[in-house]
Amino acid sequence: MKPPLRRCAIYTRKSTEEGLEQDFNSLDAQREACHSYILSQKAESWIALKDHYDDGGFSGGNMDRPALKKLMSDIEAGKVHIVVVYKIDRLTRSLMDFARLVDVFDKHGVTFVSITQSFNTTTSMGRLTLNVLLSFAQFEREVTGERIRDKVAASRKKGMWMGGSVPLGYKVRDKALLIHEEHAVLVKRIFHAYEEMGSFLKLQAYLEKGGYKTQNGYLFNRGGLHALLTNPIYIGKVRHRKQVYDGLHQAIISQELWDAVQKKLGGSPKEREVKSVSQGFLLQGLLYDESGSLYAPVFTDKSQQLYRYYVSRSKSGKRVVPKASRERLPAQEIETFVEKALRCHIEDPQKLAEMLSMDHALDHALLQNLSSECIRTDTDIVIRKAIRKIIIRYDHLEMHISRSGLLSLLQQGDNEMAEEIYTLKTPFRIKRALKGTLIIRPPATRTPEDIFSLPPHKLKNLVRGIVWRDEHFRGTSILAIARRENCDGSFVGRMIRHTFDIA
Repeated sequence: MKPPLRRCAIYTRKSTEEGLEQDFNSLDAQREACHSYILSQKAESWIALKDHYDDGGFSGGNMDRPALKKLMSDIEAGKVHIVVVYKIDRLTRSLMDFARLVDVFDKHGVTFVSITQSFNTTTSMGRLTLNVLLSFAQFEREVTGERIRDKVAASRKKGMWMGGSVPLGYKVRDKALLIHEEHAVLVKRIFHAYEEMGSFLKLQAYLEKGGYKTQNGYLFNRGGLHALLTNPIYIGKVRHRKQVYDGLHQAIISQELWDAVQKKLGGSPKEREVKSVSQGFLLQGLLYDESGSLYAPVFTDKSQQLYRYYVSRSKSGKRVVPKASRERLPAQEIETFVEKALRCHIEDPQKLAEMLSMDHALDHALLQNLSSECIRTDTDIVIRKAIRKIIIRYDHLEMHISRSGLLSLLQQGDNEMAEEIYTLKTPFRIKRALKGTLIIRPPATRTPEDIFSLPPHKLKNLVRGIVWRDEHFRGTSILAIARRENCDGSFVGRMIRHTFDIA
């Protein structure tokens, strides 16, 4: 008896638009390979649908893809029996998204096939193997981000220009910094004027009177002048985080003028020490408690060790005596926490699209460029441009993100967009450890993104739980599984329940 007809939908995807204009591109190659596989299953009554489900220029890290949406719609309409892809990561790179897709597939009796990996989701072993492979695909995606950051750091050490906002006095040609003669004259004038005046107020008045403005047509402010006068790029060096390296570009000012200006900026040795510590507070002026009081930066010197804190102050300006751990925050820990939380969102194009209220599909290129720019740009610059306010609450942290500030990293903000704020809420906890030390950490919850941070024995139990869950859903009792595995039934049930917390 001939098997019933099985309609197959071929899904193809490519992360970038590069090469899609060619007569025979990557999508065509994937489709041809899948079509040949379907022809090889003709005896099983497989037939390829004429509809094309092609997503060119879309990341596998999200579900917002037009062809994928069309495919899911046809599945729900009963038009598809089998989904055929070249590789599993063409469908998705997210374990959580894959779990959702499998639920839809199972609901409508659809089978998923990867022609280069030979998997079938109708079996528990095939489903387990797919989960494991998806975890590795997601892991590879995260490692790629780390490689980009490492590459930027290595390039900065060699003195290379890695992009970002072009400093006043320079222009970019062939990815290299060249001196902009007209602007370089202004830079020299600013350095010489500050060396002579030693005052930001006098310098601002001098520049305003002379009609001098920034590249964007604004008057110079104190923060911009300080950043300019302390930027080592003007003596032929590049800075990466807190390290300074010899650059490949030409210097605009001499080392002698630079040293003289830095001495003026620092004042006496004691003043220089205090100012350097004060300027080292990354979140100064941004942190607030629930009552609206600003956290002020303080530091103390004990046993030749410098300790930095943010301490909540009352509206009267007097320091609040810390009665709870939230009234005094360790500077290094809270700064690291904010940096990681912010970069986690802006380096992911899908999350970035949500922050900027954009369409991930329509604005894909812009989001990718901005995400890459944030990876290349120093943390202090990203935070100062992006964050307008941070509120410390009992169990979470609120970051008020400026959309125009983020876009200004690509020189597409400020002038074109009004100040619109996106509120990013990040869970965290403050615990008081021994000797009064404060520790900031996220709550102990697991998500699909941190599956590889599980200890080996927990990862093993998770895999066993997925297998047992699929067996149980297909009719095998928990007691039968426990007898076969020679363990307690409550343990099997607990491992199955735990898989829902992870995936």
